[in-house]
Amino acid sequence: MGFHIKFQYVVSMALLLAMPPAMSHGLQRSVFQQPDDFLQEAFAGHVPDSRIIWMIGDMAKKYEEITGHSSPRIRVPYWRDGQRSIWILEEHIADAPAKLGIIIRDNKIQAIHVLAYHSRHGRDVITPWFLDQFNGVSLKGPEQKLDTEIKDISGIGEPVQAMADLARAALYLNEESRLKHATLD
Repeated sequence: MGFHIKFQYVVSMALLLAMPPAMSHGLQRSVFQQPDDFLQEAFAGHVPDSRIIWMIGDMAKKYEEITGHSSPRIRVPYWRDGQRSIWILEEHIADAPAKLGIIIRDNKIQAIHVLAYHSRHGRDVITPWFLDQFNGVSLKGPEQKLDTEIKDISGIGEPVQAMADLARAALYLNEESRLKHATLD
């Protein structure tokens, strides 16, 4: 191997190793808000202690039924203040990580905030016009489906379904946590 070829190889490897992981996989990294900052904002600076819901047994089965896969965490933290709870859930959307902050009040979604979305595909799901569709949505029926259809106006498919599934999962976990909390009081 000549000097120039070795030099090009070393420089190429150095650049590849120095490249941030998201760039090396062609992903667009977008962190919009850190979870702690989101919680501070949502609770106006008075964040209650976190609680934990365990993703085991029937709870894990239902989560998998809703999202199509098991929970990435066995312990899912949430924050509750009266009739309001906040869930920070993670999902792989279009093969890239995403993190949502979901605010629920009186068993209805009050708001969904995209804290991080790393995929280049389906970025319409981070826009206010898309997220506003979730405001006021709750679960209905024994299948616990969303009571409002979330429209895929741009035809992006999987990201829209993943967001709707996470909304369903948060509403389900909220209900289960309320039942659990009521039995502990």
